[in-house]
Amino acid sequence: AGAAALPSASADVSADFDPAGRATFVIPLHLAYPARSADMVLSGTLSSDERGAEVDATLSGGRVSVDDLGVVAALCGSRPLSAEPAAPGGAPARAFWPPHRGRVSLRIASLAFPGFSLGDVSGALAVEPGSLELEGGSARFGEDCRARVAGRILFTPGGEKPYALRATVAVSNLDSALLLRGVNPGVPPPVDGRFDLTGELTSGGYGVRGLMDDLQGQCRLSSRSGSFLALRTGAIEPLRQNQSKIADALDTVTSLFGKKADKYFDAVIDSANALSEIHYDQMSIRASRGPDLDLHITEISLIAPEEHITGSGTVAHADGVPIGDGPLAVDLVLGVRGRLETLMGIVGMLKEGGQDDLGYSQLYQPIHLGGTLRAVDQSQWRDMLVRAPLRRAGGLFDKLLGR
Repeated sequence: AGAAALPSASADVSADFDPAGRATFVIPLHLAYPARSADMVLSGTLSSDERGAEVDATLSGGRVSVDDLGVVAALCGSRPLSAEPAAPGGAPARAFWPPHRGRVSLRIASLAFPGFSLGDVSGALAVEPGSLELEGGSARFGEDCRARVAGRILFTPGGEKPYALRATVAVSNLDSALLLRGVNPGVPPPVDGRFDLTGELTSGGYGVRGLMDDLQGQCRLSSRSGSFLALRTGAIEPLRQNQSKIADALDTVTSLFGKKADKYFDAVIDSANALSEIHYDQMSIRASRGPDLDLHITEISLIAPEEHITGSGTVAHADGVPIGDGPLAVDLVLGVRGRLETLMGIVGMLKEGGQDDLGYSQLYQPIHLGGTLRAVDQSQWRDMLVRAPLRRAGGLFDKLLGR
């Protein structure tokens, strides 16, 4: 609540000057909001050379928010980000960061953003009139996750896109639930595991908002254990409720399959249950975002004792639409072995002679997931499960359900 209001700021400045004009300063800052307060200390030296003044400082604090850092930046001469245009129509004459040369080291115990917070924030900002560079950026996210970031923003006044960003990111032990919670709060994430992430980002923008909107690059996520839940479907309960009808229907086509109807039904239920939560040993995802701003999932790979999944997909970009609501299209090739291979063979879901390069038997067609990240459409997968025992029986199942 306090972040929305302007604070009152107070500071006690102490400084010592040496004969050469170099100043050593300590500035304790106290920001008072209606509902909270924040305390920081800015300390360092101020000197000058033929290029002008130069600052070498450290900003330290306990529990602060990103808005507090914005207040400190404004006090140092930075322009508010809200003043930065996202598109042509008021070209900035100088960058949004303070116009001074210098280096500012950060040591923040807890830094709060809207919806999440970072701990043990450290790094150094190298500031020039035409560039802002983050060196050795590091922070803790959650209990055991550590992130490292380095990057540089260049500012060229008068250019078509005055800002240019290049950055690298490395995150270890990232909890997928924390990463995906913002996409669909309150709903179990499609993957539950801890991932290592590496990425390279680039962007060009007319203003800061444009710079963020134009983010492009590539990343790779890898995990050594966890649960894959994307195939958990609501088809199982309707199958149970209609067990007798389905069994009767199966009895009419027993001659096509050479098995008892109850074996088919049990095999479908057991297959759906087994695939609703796949405990994997390895999982990796590669993704990229190019000039079209679509998120291209170029590789999905999962290896489990009885399952092997490969696939790819996209989340299409639409202006003004959050990524969680962008159109989703993912195709997964599922291979199985062991007990699951036996079950899916009973119901005729395996491709004849269709073993993959690891020896898993593949389903007769890929699994397609549509909708959005916020509301995944599993209708094709549900149909594959429900229709599995009858897919060679023509329209009998449609007739049974009155379709």
